[in-house]
Amino acid sequence: MKIRKFLKTSVISLLTFSFIFLYTPIAQAQEDFKLSILHTNDTHAYLESFTPSGEVNQGGIARRMTIVTLIRTIEDEGVEGLSKLIDSYVENGSISKGVGNSLTKKLDEILKQINKGKIEVANNLLNALYNEVLAQYGKHINSDAGDVLIFAINYIEEAQFEYGEMPLLILDAGDVFQGTLYFNYFKGLADGEFMNDIGYDAMAVGNHEFDAGQEVLADFIDYVNFPLLSANLDFSETPILDGKVDPYAVFEFNGEQVGVFGLTTEDVAILSNIGEGIIVNEIIPTAEEMVSILEGEEINKIIALTHCGYEVDLMLADSVSGIDVIVGGHSHTKVDPYPTFITSPDGEPVAVVQAEDWGRYLGKLDLVFDDEGVLVTNETEGELIFLDESIPDDPVTSAKLNEFAKALEEWKTTIVGEASVFLDGVRANVRTMETNLGNLICDATLERVESDGVEIAFQNGGGIRASINQGDVSIGDIISVLPFGNMIVNCDVTGQVIWDALENGVSRVEYVDGRFLQVGGLRYKFDSSKPAGSRIVSVDIGNTDIEFVPIDLTATYRIAINEFNFGGGDGFDFTSATDVTETGLLLSDALIDYFKAHSPVYVEIEGRIINIAQ
Repeated sequence: MKIRKFLKTSVISLLTFSFIFLYTPIAQAQEDFKLSILHTNDTHAYLESFTPSGEVNQGGIARRMTIVTLIRTIEDEGVEGLSKLIDSYVENGSISKGVGNSLTKKLDEILKQINKGKIEVANNLLNALYNEVLAQYGKHINSDAGDVLIFAINYIEEAQFEYGEMPLLILDAGDVFQGTLYFNYFKGLADGEFMNDIGYDAMAVGNHEFDAGQEVLADFIDYVNFPLLSANLDFSETPILDGKVDPYAVFEFNGEQVGVFGLTTEDVAILSNIGEGIIVNEIIPTAEEMVSILEGEEINKIIALTHCGYEVDLMLADSVSGIDVIVGGHSHTKVDPYPTFITSPDGEPVAVVQAEDWGRYLGKLDLVFDDEGVLVTNETEGELIFLDESIPDDPVTSAKLNEFAKALEEWKTTIVGEASVFLDGVRANVRTMETNLGNLICDATLERVESDGVEIAFQNGGGIRASINQGDVSIGDIISVLPFGNMIVNCDVTGQVIWDALENGVSRVEYVDGRFLQVGGLRYKFDSSKPAGSRIVSVDIGNTDIEFVPIDLTATYRIAINEFNFGGGDGFDFTSATDVTETGLLLSDALIDYFKAHSPVYVEIEGRIINIAQ
């Protein structure tokens, strides 16, 4: 039943993905150059698949590997690629040697029939191969490997043995670092391991690549098998990174050269721990210089790999001639239409793409250039491949990830500090009243993002899932309190938005609802006896160190809130927010850092939240 369900969804997925490439006549192929780009951005250490609230399970490095394998081996080589895949599974033990030999013999016979032009016979043999995989599934074929093989066979059947090799570039637009415990413990090296396995060709330097300091970034660069690119960051004055980051890279395919240069957001010094000695140059002049250098090397196919944000990418395309493609990141944008075409100052088209975030999508862009190196827009196409449960996990990648996960579980026992009092995370309390743990989480958040000018922090009670006992505090204790992997979002809102958020927070307090807000940087009173929507009595901005003043409903305040509530979870509305910064910082990281800096931690009730009906 499991297999049949997977087959049904995989066929639908294959039709949706449109992985079939029917190539144009030979005369046209000699004239045009084709290049396929696979790309990710802002993956933020999401190596495991995840399930956002109200959505399906998605993402995961093992699914990404499956699709890359399909494209690199099956799409380009068809039956021969499938044979190589089976050989690799036999070698790693996912398929028994006897079954592997049997499958390979069938594939050899299929190739013979294809070469004779007997497609119907080849199809019948392919069906026999499919049935043998089903018969051995879970016995002599590992279930993950079986899922991938079935996925590949379905593709070959849909393609009807039509294949053609297309040069492939695999790119990442930055912010691999920060976001899950895999980064906290492995400092990017777990991500680097899997990116090496996938075969990434280049990566832009994102702002979060500096979060743990220059030394950690240098270690990552030394570990990976591909260059990190940033043309507008000058590292010449920092001995740690000088010479480790390249401005651009050149790739050659069948005698054709493709230039890729990197750009990093100009706000990197504000958004991250960039350290000393790094000079941040402006994006537009840098891009113009890179185009000039690459064109001087007689390269007329140029890709900007940027971590600057979608709006900046559009401006870049509109301002600088000579760029053909912009593969972007930083703004976590799901580009629609994909690709988006912009006309450059010299009148030539520029394809702009981005693949949202967290590895939930793999971007696939199939480019066609004419003999002058100009994009042929009516032949250039692409899609964002959604990595949901219809995509099977690559078995080798899954096994390796399990080993990393085991090390992570051991690490969670690490002591990070001490609590000198019981920190109250009792469900009935954090959802109805001020608690010292709620205060602590908000204070830790404020301390972590104070450099961004944040003065107020919120934490929904439903996101606090456990208490912390007096005594030693481990990483596991903190993850038990904040298990959802929520990141901190900073933004500017009016006092009215804050008032409305607090009204929403207390609107279901009698039902012990998770939307109830713990706060830092303000205090508020409410009357639970009043109708929902009119319960807030007063709101004052300040803290124990700063005099409290009544909120100004027309003034603008910079707040920090978790991404779940910012995105509308629990009925909150922050759609009017401006100057939004998705920090990529985990709430749990902020709390861990606070314990490391302030232990033994003592927090008490301060009168931040008062229900005057009690």
